[in-house]
Amino acid sequence: MHCLAGTHVGNSGVRVLCHLIEKAPDPQIVRGAVFFLTTVLWGSKKVSSLNCTPFAVLPTLYKASQNSHVLVVFEVALGIQKLVTRSSFELYLHSWNIVIEMLINAFRSTICLEDDSTEKTTILSVLMDTMDTIEQLVEKQEFRGSLERFYFLVDLYSHLWPEDSVVKLLDYQAKIINPFHPLWLVNLRALLSHHYCLDTRTSIKMKALTILTNVYSNNRHMYGRDIVKTVVLIHLEGVEKETDVRVRTAVVNLLIQIADTQESEIVLDVLSILEKVVTAPYKRNGKPLVQESEATDIVAAVEGLIKVYKVKMFELPSSHAVVAYRILLSFLEYHYCNQIILERVTRIRYQILEMILEMRVNSKYQIGFPGLNIKDGKDEGGLVSFLLPCFSPYLTVDHKPGQKLSAAHREREQQEEELLGFSPTRIHNVLTKGRKHELVKSSEETVKENTPHIAAVESLPPKFEVTSLSLIETAKIIITSLNKEKDWIVLCFILQRLPQALQNKIVVLSQGDTDTFLVSALCDLVADKSRNLPDCLYNKPARFSRSAFQGYVYPVLAMLASHHLHLDCDIQQKVIRCLQMGIINRYAGPLCISALTLCVLEMQDTVIKQLPGLILHFSKISATVQNSRPMMEFLSTLLHFPKVYANFVSEQYKSVFAIAIPYTNPLKFNQYIVSLAYHVIAMWFLKCRLPCRKGFVTFISKHLNLVLKNMSEAFKSKHLSRTEPEKSKKDEDKENSMKQFFSDLRETIVDLMARHTFASCTPLPKRDSVADMLVSRGQSATWLIGNKLVTITTSGCSQRLLQNGLCDKCYQLCNKKYDYSSSTGLKERTKENLFPSDDHPVHSYSGENASNSGIKNTQTEPHLCACWCQRWAEIYVRQPTGNVSWIMRIQNELTLMTSEGELPLLKLSDLYAPRAFQDQNDSSVFYDIRVDDDKDMKNGSRRSIPGSSHVSSSSCTCTGDDERRGSMLSPQPMQRNRGHSISDMNPASCRVHAEVAAVTNANIPASDKNTKGGISPSFVFLQLYYHGKMGNDDDRPLLLPTDQIEIQRALRVIDFIRPQETHKIGVLYVGKGQTTEQQILKNTFGSLRYMIFLQVVFHVSTLIPTKDSDPNCIGKKRHIGNNYVTIVYNESNRPYSIGTVKGQFNHTVVEVTPGEHSINTVSVLCRPELKEYVGIDTHRLVSDDNLPIVVRQLALHADLQYLTQMTPIPSNSSTHLPPLHQHQQAIQEEQEVLELASVVWESLYHLPFSPYAGNWIERLRKIRKIREIVLQDIGNRSKWEKPRELIDFTDLVVRKSRTGGSEHRIYSTE
Repeated sequence: MHCLAGTHVGNSGVRVLCHLIEKAPDPQIVRGAVFFLTTVLWGSKKVSSLNCTPFAVLPTLYKASQNSHVLVVFEVALGIQKLVTRSSFELYLHSWNIVIEMLINAFRSTICLEDDSTEKTTILSVLMDTMDTIEQLVEKQEFRGSLERFYFLVDLYSHLWPEDSVVKLLDYQAKIINPFHPLWLVNLRALLSHHYCLDTRTSIKMKALTILTNVYSNNRHMYGRDIVKTVVLIHLEGVEKETDVRVRTAVVNLLIQIADTQESEIVLDVLSILEKVVTAPYKRNGKPLVQESEATDIVAAVEGLIKVYKVKMFELPSSHAVVAYRILLSFLEYHYCNQIILERVTRIRYQILEMILEMRVNSKYQIGFPGLNIKDGKDEGGLVSFLLPCFSPYLTVDHKPGQKLSAAHREREQQEEELLGFSPTRIHNVLTKGRKHELVKSSEETVKENTPHIAAVESLPPKFEVTSLSLIETAKIIITSLNKEKDWIVLCFILQRLPQALQNKIVVLSQGDTDTFLVSALCDLVADKSRNLPDCLYNKPARFSRSAFQGYVYPVLAMLASHHLHLDCDIQQKVIRCLQMGIINRYAGPLCISALTLCVLEMQDTVIKQLPGLILHFSKISATVQNSRPMMEFLSTLLHFPKVYANFVSEQYKSVFAIAIPYTNPLKFNQYIVSLAYHVIAMWFLKCRLPCRKGFVTFISKHLNLVLKNMSEAFKSKHLSRTEPEKSKKDEDKENSMKQFFSDLRETIVDLMARHTFASCTPLPKRDSVADMLVSRGQSATWLIGNKLVTITTSGCSQRLLQNGLCDKCYQLCNKKYDYSSSTGLKERTKENLFPSDDHPVHSYSGENASNSGIKNTQTEPHLCACWCQRWAEIYVRQPTGNVSWIMRIQNELTLMTSEGELPLLKLSDLYAPRAFQDQNDSSVFYDIRVDDDKDMKNGSRRSIPGSSHVSSSSCTCTGDDERRGSMLSPQPMQRNRGHSISDMNPASCRVHAEVAAVTNANIPASDKNTKGGISPSFVFLQLYYHGKMGNDDDRPLLLPTDQIEIQRALRVIDFIRPQETHKIGVLYVGKGQTTEQQILKNTFGSLRYMIFLQVVFHVSTLIPTKDSDPNCIGKKRHIGNNYVTIVYNESNRPYSIGTVKGQFNHTVVEVTPGEHSINTVSVLCRPELKEYVGIDTHRLVSDDNLPIVVRQLALHADLQYLTQMTPIPSNSSTHLPPLHQHQQAIQEEQEVLELASVVWESLYHLPFSPYAGNWIERLRKIRKIREIVLQDIGNRSKWEKPRELIDFTDLVVRKSRTGGSEHRIYSTE
């Protein structure tokens, strides 16, 4: 045939072969004709002389392809292969279309053959090779036929094609699936049906899902709902049965995208499919999924549902968010019912619980995620974070306040009305109710009547749909997790995040007894040993002890104190008992004590019953460093709640002292703890019932002495172990200073007990007007006895008789209530006052005293004055812990020989002068002093504290009739008998008398001619304080030279240091979005809760005037910046930095962050140098009612911490002045205050070691400083140089000297 085809009849032969193919009935003949035809035209040895194109014979071969005989099909397949392989360049569009149709017929005929037959395999092999060739031509863009028909063929038998070819097919089909094609949704359904539902290859399924996802993403806004209803819900239903996890994951991701972007009812259908995927492992009851890679679809579904919930809660209908939330909760329910299935897949439970514990509820009970928009620091403070809401307006908590909570709300509304005149909380509640239900007209009128000043109430917001979400299941899931979770990673996360959730009350806002079960679950984690925790947990750290495990539980229990309104009394007691158990935990001991402090504030009614046992438990615990600060702060805070310890008996008070005394050990605790312990002891002693105090004196002093004894022995042992002499001497000086300091602390406690053991009084006396009139111008002298300054001031009288025999003082007082309209009444009242009867004990006479004593007095001695202002004395005692003052009157009558002071011996002759008061300028027994008015005005018109400065008495110069009247009343001197004379003829005594007289006469100043009248203070002092041993040098009183400026200044400094502790605290308000110092200081007002919080006035920035001339608020900063401690009320929704308001002295910040539902977070920030003393401070949850006292206590403790921990520097240091000196110089205005600042600075910053521990010890130091000044002054004088006015009675007492056995007088008190 090949030779024939090459002749001139070759074309005719081709025509004959075509005729045979078309007409021959025998398949064998058709097969042969096809073979020869394709061989001569397209074979390897084709006849080139034949002028026949493929298009001429392809119709004939197409008819042959319709023959289903296997031999014909095989030859047709081979012929097409030859054509495509060798002559494809001769094919054009119509030719390629015929070829594609021939291939379709061939595939159809081949597919019908028996499976696994040789013929079928051979033919398919030829056909697949041909298709590969065509595919290569398509890739090279050399295919001139219809791609649509080609890919139709590929799509028709895609299961025969390799995955790459099908992927190329899908890529082609994806290009034509768009809304511009009329049947694009039909094509999309066909694609999913053919390549997702029917194809079993994963890559093909994934490619089909990718195409579906892309089509939805590009057309979801207009055709999303149609795509989901006609394609997704039909073809993706039952995805949970898919065996390949990758396909399930891809479907889940698509469903999540649809649920996230759609808003119609189809979202619920999509969520239904997702729920089946999530719960499928538990319903199949298959083998456990050991690895997370086996559950990627569930992980993706959970992550997607969390995202859907967070998005849908801000959209309508909010029911979509509720369904998504319940699916997540249902998964946890399934898991804890059958934990073995996904026990090792921790990530799923972790993410769901993370979402639950991040959820918050605001005061309107709206649910949201406040930290969602700024998570991981993205877009912090940006526009997106500002625009997106934090809480959903459509999703609220299904919550009904209980009876206790309602009562608390009513009480708060009442407080707001008292403060502002209206209640914003009530307005808010009405508005919130309006959003849920349509308000009727009557309710609108009620709101307007109750809030006349609020214009917003006039237009209530429109009604819209609000969905309530119950948190009962949420609380149950958390409780179940605490009870059943075995993975430490998840359980640890719950315990760490639960305190923040409790801060927002997200758990306890649900109805029912969930709070009770929560407390029980937490207490079981601590107390239930049958659960074998933490040994039964996996994924836990190595050597994880039970104590370490409990350290994660106690912080959660500590947060329950602020939830007292939601807890019954029995549950509160359970919380307190668990916290009591945690005190001995080395990881959570301080936290538990701080939590018990909050329980004292928040659960007072419950603590009353538990406190005695709690105090007893505390007294049995060893004093440790880690528990020292919270323990002392607990006792210090408890002092402010007398109601709690009102039922204390002697044993409870003794337990308190037993707790505090071990913390006074300076070898174990720092100075702040020791000082605070002494403060606690002192304050609790004052809080004790008066009959019990006497019994505690021995107990306290004994144990304090034991502590100091142990300290001395420790220092002594340490000193003996030293080998370097210089170093030992230096340390010894410092140790002596320290011993003196702690001994002073003990001395202040003893002094306090001496003042208040038998009575209670204020620390400072207040002189009334009558007492001031009596003694303000009298004689005054001050003695130093031990650690006391005793000032005695006696009443003075000018001895000048003015009207009716009265001095000017008595005349004014006696006529204070005269009726000047009646002369008769005036005379009667004058007579009554001038001549008092026996019924008036104030006007007592010597005759009365004699009569009362049983002695008959026949003759009354003449009086020096008829005035009742005589014989009064004020005793003013300054002690380290306070001052005490008495007003007393001597009942002994003042006779002639007991006039004011002892007269100098050289002037005794004046007594026997022939005339009395003859010369005005002459001084005799009765003399006056003229007042230096100018000097008195310079000293100030205010009343002086006794002994603090020199005081002059008022006087008048007697002239004329007054002198005559005075001489008439003046008693005449009597002549004494010889028998009454005392003569000392001993030569030694005479010599001593002569020496004393010489010294006395030599030191009489000229001003003594004007000595004040009245009783000498020495007389009163000796009657009260003298005893036989006062002559010794150690305990003898020292008469102070109060006329010296140095002593006067020292007394003023002591009086300036008040016995009460004072602190300066700054208060800042940080508004929403405020971050800079200038913004914060410019605030002139704050929120309502801030105004209610300001119960204690400090340096409040919003109350300090803001001046336009001071744009940087330097005036405010001058006060706020000079405080060591600042309270910051932070409503900016951002953490506060301690360096925001810059200042050299701001070392500690007490930050208050108000939260929802009347809960506040209180934390302490400090500079690095104070962290050692402040300790690791955790956040405290405090209610609005108890917030002021908690913040005040923290601020005062922080201020004391800084003052007690300031490090002293050497006196020869050349560095700049330390902050305290600068601060005090800047803020003090008066000279006395500046002097005090310098003295305090010297004591704190210069050696010897004298740290600050309170005003009591500072007063004690000043008293000792006065002793040093006086002794130094006496030591610098010779024994005969001592001024006459400083020679006290104890200087005249004959006593034995220490150095010898002879008796002599010692004027020096060295």
